[in-house]
Amino acid sequence: MVYNNKLVASIKVGGKILREHDKDHIYLPFGSQYSIFFKNLQHRKVSIRVRIDGEDVLDHHTLILGPKQTTELQRFIINGNFNTGPAFKFIEKTQQISEHRGDKIDDGIIEIDYRFEVEPPLFKSIVPITEYHYHHHEPEPLKQWNQYTYSSNTGDSPSRGMDGSEVRSADITGQSIHGSVSESNITMDSLSSDEGITVKGQEVNQQFNYGNIGTLETQIYTICLKLHGTNEAGTVVQKPLLVQSKPTCQVCGTKNDSRSKYCSHCGNNLTW
Repeated sequence: MVYNNKLVASIKVGGKILREHDKDHIYLPFGSQYSIFFKNLQHRKVSIRVRIDGEDVLDHHTLILGPKQTTELQRFIINGNFNTGPAFKFIEKTQQISEHRGDKIDDGIIEIDYRFEVEPPLFKSIVPITEYHYHHHEPEPLKQWNQYTYSSNTGDSPSRGMDGSEVRSADITGQSIHGSVSESNITMDSLSSDEGITVKGQEVNQQFNYGNIGTLETQIYTICLKLHGTNEAGTVVQKPLLVQSKPTCQVCGTKNDSRSKYCSHCGNNLTW
């Protein structure tokens, strides 16, 4: 799982989470249908935008995830159809595909942009402090009250947009995203060559509904995942490497811990 600024994102194949290499590189067989798993670790809602191979797969909407909530995005949204659509399918980019479709710098890249709701106002309780002063010539005590006012960390109402207009957003909502973008993990070197792309797979009946979200922060965070169908040596991936899988060293045959990057016996790099 890739964790960044209170959001977890990972790729699932056959209902099982795949392991990442070097934080953001994922290896899976060509022809695999996959989904994207999200977990919001914040105490606020988050608005998520997803692009695969440079295409907005949510049809210019955003996915809303509640506090501490998880969800699994299984398909494209096409022409605003919230009831059914094609699954994500990873295939080899053959020469014929390249000649007809062309090559894009973001082929094989899953880009996830997200931002959270603005923190709600913080209110301090108003507590009266009573002091009694007794004087020998006054039978009744005098009362003095010290009051404390509340403070808040924002002047915007969570139910309104940045321009003051009312926001009607949803589990899938069409808000545009503005603001600064955090740095991506994927370098330009890794973007320049790729052997696989995502196409439309089998029909999936995943449904979406409209919902609500408050004012969003201007800060945008980004998670990038790079899909591979072959390893560095050019060998085609035969089966996806799961988080629970214990990698067997090809040099000495030792079975290693699922989190190990190097063989515990001979030191061989297990990610290739």
